[in-house]
Amino acid sequence: MAKIKVHILNFHSIFSHIDIVLENTSTEPHLYYGINRWVEPMSEWYRQSCFCRPDVYINSASSIYSFEINANPDEITKRYIQYWFDTKNEPSILDSNCAVVAQWFLTEFAGIPKPNLSNISFNHLISGIIWPSFIPCPVTLPGRIMFNAKFHIEVMINPELANKYTRLFLYTCMAISTLAGAASIFAIIVAAKIVSGGITLAAIVGCAAIGAASTYVFFNAHNKLSAKNIADDRNNAADPCLTQEALMQPS
Repeated sequence: MAKIKVHILNFHSIFSHIDIVLENTSTEPHLYYGINRWVEPMSEWYRQSCFCRPDVYINSASSIYSFEINANPDEITKRYIQYWFDTKNEPSILDSNCAVVAQWFLTEFAGIPKPNLSNISFNHLISGIIWPSFIPCPVTLPGRIMFNAKFHIEVMINPELANKYTRLFLYTCMAISTLAGAASIFAIIVAAKIVSGGITLAAIVGCAAIGAASTYVFFNAHNKLSAKNIADDRNNAADPCLTQEALMQPS
């Protein structure tokens, strides 16, 4: 077994792309390996050189999330090559894309489950369009995979953060924010029909701001509640894969 640093890389342009670079920190010098749907896998790990700079590639990503696992480098290579060639004829942007492969690795070697409604995020779809995770999407989005990984890893490593809040408090926040959001929508409708002139615009802007704030509070409370549930489920079972605190490196 070796300590492997997992670098999840998200690249934003017209389309989003997710890539994983593995860094074996148990060797000197460190060895690297790439998990990329669109590139045929290498047969062995490689070292950094003047012609091959994985550190430069990692830092070129729009957003980075890094954490460590304990794993067998040869087992990673063997299983990933097998998986890649087994699914060689399946890749497409809409189906077995880069996000699907990244999630395969995270599930197999870091114990991170596939994304579901337990945590909510807003992810880049295409050309700057944002797609909320609670609306079904035909495409597995790279941003969704990264957020889901970050969410689960931080819960696994820092369960005490989720336990800061009681369920009653979180459910109350969600209920109040729902009522505030509904009231703001009603107020916008009333203002548009009854109030006139510049006051109408000010009222609509104010109600919209309240609606946006209540939406943020609701989703934030929902994610904290999900984190608390996951932390409680893992309370008596430590995850052997993870070895240190996850590090978020924003772009």
